[in-house]
Amino acid sequence: MLHGGFGSAICEALVDEDVRMPVLRLGLPDRYFFENGGRNHVLEKYGLGVLRLAERICRFAQKASSSADAAASERETAITH
Repeated sequence: MLHGGFGSAICEALVDEDVRMPVLRLGLPDRYFFENGGRNHVLEKYGLGVLRLAERICRFAQKASSSADAAASERETAITH
């Protein structure tokens, strides 16, 4: 569950502590599931299977790293000028 789940509590705590950082929210949509195929089928369908999770996390980490590098470069430029 994305809304009101554990991740939402983490995001709220980050905001409360004024921590500014990118967050990748992962979870199932907030709805009742009646799917044939079992747990693995549902996870795969919503991009939460092992391989798809690894891809999403790697892509997110690369994007976050690029953003952090750009921000650091901007700060260095501002300091030297």
